[in-house]
Amino acid sequence: MSVRRTAIPLLVVASFLLAACGEGLAYAVAENPPPDLLTAPTTDCVAPSCQVIDVTMSDFKIVPSTMTTSASRVRFRITNEGTFTHSLELALDRDPLTSPNIGPGQTGHLDVDVRPGTHTLTCPIVGHAVRGQRATLEVTGR
Repeated sequence: MSVRRTAIPLLVVASFLLAACGEGLAYAVAENPPPDLLTAPTTDCVAPSCQVIDVTMSDFKIVPSTMTTSASRVRFRITNEGTFTHSLELALDRDPLTSPNIGPGQTGHLDVDVRPGTHTLTCPIVGHAVRGQRATLEVTGR
């Protein structure tokens, strides 16, 4: 059998395998779960011990991407300007603190007690953070 006759079937098989691999990635889309029932905060957020930080989430971005506070408690007021449902998660220790799922056009809240340091905020919905939906919270010393 000639090299040409062997190479063509191998190229065809390789093409199918590569197409199948790429097809899997194409179907690894961002999830879009239904929004949760949103409720207003039941406590006040009063400076200097608490700071309200306005956050806008879109597909797939968090604005502002860097936030700073010196307060010991933060209330994130999260507005979803995207077409997907989004959520905000703050990684503190082992237990992340997560807002409800906020639907397009809705505003939700996340109240957290924070300590000095740099903390990561992400959208925990599958496929969102890997597409860039990340931010940083810098908590300065008190």
